Amino acid sequence: MIFAPTTADILDRIARYTKQFVVLADERLHDVIALWVLHTHVIDALPATARLALLSPEPGSGKTRLLEILQLLVRNPLLAANASPAAVFRLMSSEKKPTLLLDESDTYLLPGSPGYRDDLRGVIDAGYRPGSHVVRCEPPTMEQRTFQTYGAVAIAGLGRLPATILQRSIVFPMHSRRADESVKSFRWRIEEENTEPIREALDAWADENFNNVAKLLSGDPVSGLDRLEDRQGEIWEPLIAISDLAGGEWPQRARLAADYVSSSSSANDPTVGVLLLGDIRRVMEGQERISTADLLHLLNELEESPWGAWPLDSRGLARYLKPYSIKPAQIRLTDRTCKGYRTRDFHDAWSRYLPRDETSETPETETPC
Repeated sequence: MIFAPTTADILDRIARYTKQFVVLADERLHDVIALWVLHTHVIDALPATARLALLSPEPGSGKTRLLEILQLLVRNPLLAANASPAAVFRLMSSEKKPTLLLDESDTYLLPGSPGYRDDLRGVIDAGYRPGSHVVRCEPPTMEQRTFQTYGAVAIAGLGRLPATILQRSIVFPMHSRRADESVKSFRWRIEEENTEPIREALDAWADENFNNVAKLLSGDPVSGLDRLEDRQGEIWEPLIAISDLAGGEWPQRARLAADYVSSSSSANDPTVGVLLLGDIRRVMEGQERISTADLLHLLNELEESPWGAWPLDSRGLARYLKPYSIKPAQIRLTDRTCKGYRTRDFHDAWSRYLPRDETSETPETETPC
């Protein structure tokens, strides 16, 4: 008979184990890994699951190694270099719901990549919370069938992920090790045997604590997450509840990790659209209207922005601004009439999407064309 370890003991054990094989940007991230591993073993007791995003600018940063370590520890692991949306929602609806470990995401989840799968992004987005489904007509009868999308997912890749996935993710910035940072050699055949006792302890822990975790998440929101945005608070709450169950130093360690990750996360980076709105506000300051040609010239000249490297053209500019209900119009300048943009058309988007301290509280008025 396997006796269940205390929550604190199993968390400490996992954090010590991961530190042997990967160097992370901050020691607190090992605590996050331990909490995330435990959450996969009680996934059906939780109101949400955080996607784990392991992202790096270059290969050789330990992303795949960390996925391999997770494969030894999480509930029902499935490591894959790619997956179709149909495979994902069928797997999540199966009796053996896996913890999906997706590698090489830059080849199919990086916007702009040749293999980008927006339909897969949608399934991953929806599946962070129970109760989400996709509906398909199944041949040969074409009868409607619903499939669950809820389940734990870790994603590793180069570059970025779609903004909607990042909003549902705990983001780990992964970097190559320095010369003075050493780790233990990893051999799957050896570590699969070495981690067998940990897996047995995790199974015993889950059997004993499933209802305890569910109870912690059944009442008022877990305390200590007030500084997080709503969705970030939602995905962190199950991990914080597990830390509260552990007691001792773990509640404070988990909250410090949440603050650190959320404040440094690339999920907080502005989207291309918001970045463009901010740059347009800068270059249009003091002007009531501007021609499309002049606006593009000013944007493409900004050294710290990406537009000059693309470069941005009139069609691309209109495409990025369309979701904010901003369209080019025929405008009158001092010496000519041309296509361009009016400052007043940006006021609503600026007030909604730019930080309050960067947005004028009282938009200036202008004389209509």
